[in-house]
Amino acid sequence: MNAAAGHPPLLEARALRVRYGPRDALVDVSLSVARGEWLAIIGPNGSGKSTLLRTLARLQRPAAGSVVLGGADLWALAPRAVARRVAFLPQAPDAPADLTIEELIWYGRYPHRGMLAAPAAADHAAIERALAWAGLEALRTRPLGTLSGGERQRAWVALALAQEPELLLLDEPTTFLDLGHQHELLALLRRLNAERGLTVVMVMHDVAQAAQYAPRMLALLGGCVLLDGPPADVVTSEHLATLFGARLAVLRDPASGAPAIVPAPL
Repeated sequence: MNAAAGHPPLLEARALRVRYGPRDALVDVSLSVARGEWLAIIGPNGSGKSTLLRTLARLQRPAAGSVVLGGADLWALAPRAVARRVAFLPQAPDAPADLTIEELIWYGRYPHRGMLAAPAAADHAAIERALAWAGLEALRTRPLGTLSGGERQRAWVALALAQEPELLLLDEPTTFLDLGHQHELLALLRRLNAERGLTVVMVMHDVAQAAQYAPRMLALLGGCVLLDGPPADVVTSEHLATLFGARLAVLRDPASGAPAIVPAPL
């Protein structure tokens, strides 16, 4: 589903320009994301992927352009108001090792009740829903330091779900996970997107994996949008050569159509 296809956008970036000192990290980047959409952002290192995600999360102020959330300028909204609607997971989130899963997830309720307010019934219900969605009910008292990589990532996703966001932004969520845990996490995101209608925008390093799960892909190169469309249109040998400077062949799974990327024959 594409916001440009007649669906009202939940999130818009309009002609974004972001600078780091004298260098432009993003140049005239525009995109529109519909409510309930799943978008994967790909591109080579240094292309501006994480910068774009941080700008969409209100963590990086653009030098020009704007980000619009539900029709309102993101930077005109209070940070706490944004946190009620947008959850952001960085590449390597960190918390004390002795913190339990349930204690971590409670941080997701602070945008709704503040740091000092007593929890209400709605807060407890949100925590239970987050634990259930992430499949962590039986592990709720486990300290983070005792968890596997996949369990830890699910705990962070559960924290984000406890915020009850409309939009979930993830920066390379499968980094440091083995193959099984990668697909476990992406399958959870697919369920949340399909069954709960959660809007997902994620930066992905693995292009084939992103194409397998995300119905729409946006490719950045040199801080500019190079491609935006369904995986079948974005993930081609020609486009991968432009993006990554490598000769790669794209094979298609005959059952699902999902791409497999292999070195091109010499």
